[in-house]
Amino acid sequence: MEVLLRHSRAVDLESLCIIPARKAWAIRVDLRVQECDGNLLDTCAMAAIAALKTFRRPQHRVVEKTTPSVCGDSEGASTIQSVEVVPLYEKEGVRLTLHHMPFCVTFAVFRNRSKDGLAPDFVSLIDPTAEEEALADAKVIVGSDEDGFVRFVRKPGGALSLPKEDLVLLARFACLRARDLAEDIQRVVEATEVKNKQSRIKRKKGMTMNRNKTGAGAGAVAAASTKAVTQGENKKSPPSQYNRKLRLLEVNPGAKVR
Repeated sequence: MEVLLRHSRAVDLESLCIIPARKAWAIRVDLRVQECDGNLLDTCAMAAIAALKTFRRPQHRVVEKTTPSVCGDSEGASTIQSVEVVPLYEKEGVRLTLHHMPFCVTFAVFRNRSKDGLAPDFVSLIDPTAEEEALADAKVIVGSDEDGFVRFVRKPGGALSLPKEDLVLLARFACLRARDLAEDIQRVVEATEVKNKQSRIKRKKGMTMNRNKTGAGAGAVAAASTKAVTQGENKKSPPSQYNRKLRLLEVNPGAKVR
């Protein structure tokens, strides 16, 4: 997998640069195999390419801070660059740039033991199971991309030697297979992007509604508290006509006030 992804330069490394020669994004792909029934590398390559196509890294900001020198002159001042990562909930992430989509195509090669002279010497089986891999006389793994370029050819184990013409034929089949796999991956990735976009829109709507509800509740509480304070002030301070009557009673205690 390292040869397939790193040595073939599938990911654009220049797009991962933050500060030249100082800071860059580090991308790691973790693969976990839950069950294996043969053809393991082909499945891992498809999973890795699908993960890289749907992955979004956070955006970043480069902040420059100038520190003055000890003497206070501007000539000795130094500039320090720091990186601030923008969370994904604030801004949408950035897709990775992939130059091509490399895939592994595995062939199980069997020796033809029939006595018919017209039959070929070797029989190749694509996408073999674990039992077919165990019974095969040889196994050939071809790494190719959707553009028809062969990235590597491996023949792990097996005492069977294949002629050059058969290897070239297997490489051609691998290029056709990689083109079909790339179309399937691209179709799934586009459908996943649509679902993720819809979920992000729903999430933003939910956050906006929660903010509106919170603002309305705060306004209602503020209005209720203001009304209560006003009513309390009215209860504490009687109207002005009662004040005049009380003053009249204080001046003339025997006066009748209606």
